[in-house]
Amino acid sequence: MKTTAPSRRWTWAGVLAAVCLVAGCGKSAPASGTRPAETAEKAVRAFLQGMKNCDEYAMLACGKADDEDGDAICALAEFGRAAGKFRVAFLKAYGQEAWERFNDRAHTPGETNAHLQLLEHSVDEMMSGVDLRIQGPDVATFTVPNETRRSRIVKVEEGWLVDVRSLLPKQMESAKFAELMNYMADAVGAHQEAIGRPGIRPDDIDVELGRAIMERLLETEFGGPHRYDVDDL
Repeated sequence: MKTTAPSRRWTWAGVLAAVCLVAGCGKSAPASGTRPAETAEKAVRAFLQGMKNCDEYAMLACGKADDEDGDAICALAEFGRAAGKFRVAFLKAYGQEAWERFNDRAHTPGETNAHLQLLEHSVDEMMSGVDLRIQGPDVATFTVPNETRRSRIVKVEEGWLVDVRSLLPKQMESAKFAELMNYMADAVGAHQEAIGRPGIRPDDIDVELGRAIMERLLETEFGGPHRYDVDDL
């Protein structure tokens, strides 16, 4: 299979980088019930713990978000849960070495390939790489490891909250981001069905999952045969 731009290589990290690190969640984001943290650092720690646990309610409890931002966080959490289930199934079928190869950005089994960037470090390890700066009495900013974009923490009457909008991609509205995360969760779940099937190799899943997401991102269909038909699984 050839694409119009063979140098374009899909990675999950490429899309999730703007979200700090990493189907609709089926739950509405809570309209209230935030629990501001005593300090800006504690707010970041609580948010990262929520991200690691794929817990949208925990993230939104320590976050400042409108309804669309909340829906985006719900979709991100659902994607995280789908990716975690995919990882468990992949490891069970193929082992750690195959999983590391799947996630190796230098491994290119085809013109498209996938990379699932999961939060496998502890919150303490993640916090050790956070660059937190107090910008004034009511505002702080932070970056996480391997990122340069600074996100905001804001002071409210009861304490500090992470500004969820500042974590989401600047070039994409929250509703569009939620739609993309919903699609990605569905795609991961669909291609998980290929794991362990006779005649389907780990590299085939790598290529086909990457192709599904690239076609969605670029709003086009690539030519050439598929390595397997996801609809027939």
